Amino acid sequence: MADRSASRLQKMNQASKRGIIIRSPTMSLQDMILERSDEYPSVSHLDSYNHNNRFNDADVIANYKNMYRIRPPYRLVLAEPGDRSCHWRPNALCIYKGVLAAGVRFPFHPFIPQLLADVGISPCQLPPNAWRLIMCFIVLCLKNDFPLSVALFRRIFQFKNSSSQTLGWVYINHRPTTPPIFHPKSIPDNNPKWRDEFMYLMWDGGDWGTLFQSSFSRVSDGSPGDIVLTEGEALAYAELIKDNYATMAWELLDEFLLKTLGLSRVSDKAAEFINKQNEPEGGQTARKDQEGLLEGSQADRERPCHFEASRG
Repeated sequence: MADRSASRLQKMNQASKRGIIIRSPTMSLQDMILERSDEYPSVSHLDSYNHNNRFNDADVIANYKNMYRIRPPYRLVLAEPGDRSCHWRPNALCIYKGVLAAGVRFPFHPFIPQLLADVGISPCQLPPNAWRLIMCFIVLCLKNDFPLSVALFRRIFQFKNSSSQTLGWVYINHRPTTPPIFHPKSIPDNNPKWRDEFMYLMWDGGDWGTLFQSSFSRVSDGSPGDIVLTEGEALAYAELIKDNYATMAWELLDEFLLKTLGLSRVSDKAAEFINKQNEPEGGQTARKDQEGLLEGSQADRERPCHFEASRG
């Protein structure tokens, strides 16, 4: 299974526009997953343990499957009402509804498992806005032909553990000493319901533990001064921090741009719909996001949107 996953990851890397540069190039992804983690001793102490799943709309799941073109070996399925996101299942990865609104598409870009392995955390620990930052960074690097580098990401962004009152979550923000690479206020507030609304991304015949840390762990971010950039990374860093609040997150997460960069395979019709859901309101990304899919008025709920995958 590990060999199969490693082969899949290698193919994904070869298909990406830029090679992925990690801080420990001599370590395999599996070595990083096994070595770099500070696991919480008990899931019962985690805030996620207090948030059982409350999302049970099969029509929305079916709509997501069609709209985002989720194909075998992947399947979206409903989580059970009592499930918690901190409970690991090897072939079923917890996906919060808000993560789809944040621009994450499947299969995951290979940069994502490398980044999370480098800091030793599970993808289930990240709120939707953390995913927005990750996807915006990926888009900027691919769009500008910058090295898609874990070290570069960690030089720009910081990882922070949540407080003891909400133990287990990990937040990502621009480092306070680094000029932002896009306008921070173009990121919306996290929907407060995000912890309670999740589904599973099934990987038939696969094991998510070969790509991601299986348990919730503390992150140790360190100092940005400890991150040594290569010459290419340093040049990219210098260009990225020149943004001066000019770029908006919703521009970077435009579905047609994601399609152009190979990060999304939705139809043009679906891309138009997704972009409309993410239209800026009052200078910020729309609060409705994809949480509003089929969940607005009663008429909307009774009139499902169908996005047929085009051939080719």
